[in-house]
Amino acid sequence: MLRSCSTLSNDSRTVMTSLQLYKYLLRQCEKLPPDACKHYKFAVKQSYKQHRVEPDPVRVKEIIHKSIEDAKWIVSKVVKYCSSFHFSSIYYMFTVCLAKTRELLG
Repeated sequence: MLRSCSTLSNDSRTVMTSLQLYKYLLRQCEKLPPDACKHYKFAVKQSYKQHRVEPDPVRVKEIIHKSIEDAKWIVSKVVKYCSSFHFSSIYYMFTVCLAKTRELLG
């Protein structure tokens, strides 16, 4: 169920279109290590192409909200674990997270 605007994060309030979401997610990718950045930029571009003509406005809002929350989670995990894990472990975690996100976006 979609939350009301008063409970959405500041990012969700400022990102209101699919193009704004696309730009926001590409900027978030820049916070990741180089290999992960490249991987996620590609994934963001593919998802944007797939969903840019989504006809249901409620579904668009759900995708925007979920994408922002996932991006925050991924970036926070990199900051938290980057110093303590080998990069391949982090990359594996990103790959699993991306697969789950794709399942949700359907």
